[in-house]
Amino acid sequence: MKISTNSVIVVEGQNDKALLSRFLNTEIVTTNGVYVSRETLAYLIGLEKHHDIIIITDPDGPGKIIRDKLLTVIPNAKVVLINKKKSIKKGKVGLAETEIKPLLELLIPLLSLQKQLSPRLTLSDLLDFKMIKKNFLLIIRREFPVGDVNNKTMLKRLHYLNVTKTEIENKLYG
Repeated sequence: MKISTNSVIVVEGQNDKALLSRFLNTEIVTTNGVYVSRETLAYLIGLEKHHDIIIITDPDGPGKIIRDKLLTVIPNAKVVLINKKKSIKKGKVGLAETEIKPLLELLIPLLSLQKQLSPRLTLSDLLDFKMIKKNFLLIIRREFPVGDVNNKTMLKRLHYLNVTKTEIENKLYG
């Protein structure tokens, strides 16, 4: 059974996300390495309004650089520091190589309880908006930090940002 939480987890890459997705039911954001895009930072700043942010990076130099960069824009984020000796497999060091039990022992005390968010927007809602307003995507990307993503990811991000159908209508029609 997966643990549901209101916390949002920030990791370096897809392998880290895949590992955590096995036992967590929450938003997991990847930085995709040392270069953290402005789009990702904007999304995390938006998420911080409704969620606790937990940063888990690899126990190496690039991991520290990423962690420090994230903490400058989300200073209230919680940080999980994993033990380098427990995070080595086949010569690789990282979160994805970490044993699950010690990782959970560090992570679980930091997780927030699941909060009720606004009712989810549906794909049908998005399609209705697109049919009515031609520049819908431009407006959504300008008003909400969802990034340049597909409809499925946009829906998920709007949900985690706690955006309601009414808020979108107000931005579109004014």
